[in-house]
Amino acid sequence: MGIMTVPTTDMLLVLIHSIREGFGNWRISQVEHAFDLGLQGSLEISMNLYNKPFNVVFLAQLMASYKAFITPVLEKENNKQAEQVPPSEEEQKEISIKAIDKCFDHFKVTGNLLNFGNTIYNDLKDKFNYDDADFIEQAKSILKNRIDKQLERAVFKKDLESAIASIEVGNVDDSTEKMLKRIICDLKLKKFFNELIEMEMNPLDFMYERL
Repeated sequence: MGIMTVPTTDMLLVLIHSIREGFGNWRISQVEHAFDLGLQGSLEISMNLYNKPFNVVFLAQLMASYKAFITPVLEKENNKQAEQVPPSEEEQKEISIKAIDKCFDHFKVTGNLLNFGNTIYNDLKDKFNYDDADFIEQAKSILKNRIDKQLERAVFKKDLESAIASIEVGNVDDSTEKMLKRIICDLKLKKFFNELIEMEMNPLDFMYERL
């Protein structure tokens, strides 16, 4: 782009200050994108600045050209997002059905869940009735094992060790309790799936009345 001369240290300090004051609303990634587009010849840059020291005038022209280039692109993308219609109730039902079917098929093959953050559990939880108390000890053991594995590569070992200690004495904090609840949801769903497999049933056999 014709930048051949590097500013002196004093000029650079003035330049940095000017950039902060005049271009602080631009992200670094956007400035980098502007330079990339300029090097590709996609932006109109004044040739009067060619072979001159890098300066605020050059940067101002570069970012002004970048803004003119990128604004229509952003407006087009925003309009496209605004035009997107959220899925209808029937489409949402179909999405849920496909997700449940995929999760159950995966479990039958691997014994593991594709639970999508307990979404499948929430779709099916009214189809079974298990007591959390029956799963709490198993959940604590699973969480403790997970934390033990993290300890090998963790930076903040004291926090993890504290979490293990709290699990062992049953005095868990909010974050640990949330993790335990999620594990319990997984354990419940696994039990439900295993029961369905034993009965040669599918969760979708009785999902249509709700979905």
